[in-house]
Amino acid sequence: MLKPTKYTDLNISLIAVVSELLKIFKVSNSITYSELLNKVIQKKGIIAKNIFLPALSFLFLMDKITYYEKKDIIEYKNEN
Repeated sequence: MLKPTKYTDLNISLIAVVSELLKIFKVSNSITYSELLNKVIQKKGIIAKNIFLPALSFLFLMDKITYYEKKDIIEYKNEN
């Protein structure tokens, strides 16, 4: 569930996971799906796996990332 409640752990909320993804993309402009998932799990814990796909979907809908299916790579779009 993406709607926050008073019991929501802010460290594994959608905003926190999106923030972590952006930090990872700041270091590496393009990364494979599995590497990205592993890095998020290392930082936020296994529970973050539940919110990982909604966070990626959010970035995709905001037109911040591109997914290349043949290479299984997610690339951050730099807007300079």
